[in-house]
Amino acid sequence: MRRKLELAAWIVLGVVAVLGMSVDQRELRFVDTIALVLMLLFIGVRLYRIRLRNRALYGAIEAAVAIGTLIFVIVKGRSPIASAVGNEWQNYFAIYLGLLGGLYIFVRGLDNIDQGLAPIGLLRRTWNVIVRDELAASQSPAPATATCPRC
Repeated sequence: MRRKLELAAWIVLGVVAVLGMSVDQRELRFVDTIALVLMLLFIGVRLYRIRLRNRALYGAIEAAVAIGTLIFVIVKGRSPIASAVGNEWQNYFAIYLGLLGGLYIFVRGLDNIDQGLAPIGLLRRTWNVIVRDELAASQSPAPATATCPRC
């Protein structure tokens, strides 16, 4: 029963999202705003459940959102948080803020992937070589210890 209710909620939210995309932002009414907020809260709870069950998957989703944010800011030349800015300085500030926000989300995603991977296995070893650079650390010579001539 719970799965059916969950599926029905996803379908309703999907329909609301599709209808919401076809409406101009200025035409959103109070009821539409409440529906959108409820939909986003529901999606937030679902994402939190994914994070609890599979942190690496959540981290991958987070990294994908970060990449999308960065692409949007670079291609559009503006930040998603600043739709109408007053002058050129504010526009550059909004772009830099969008880029920094995308980078922050990406780092959070990498951290969640790192925490969600099993401590051993092929994925962990690959992750450690690519992200943590453990191969380079294991191949570098040990630092020489300084000897004190007076000791």
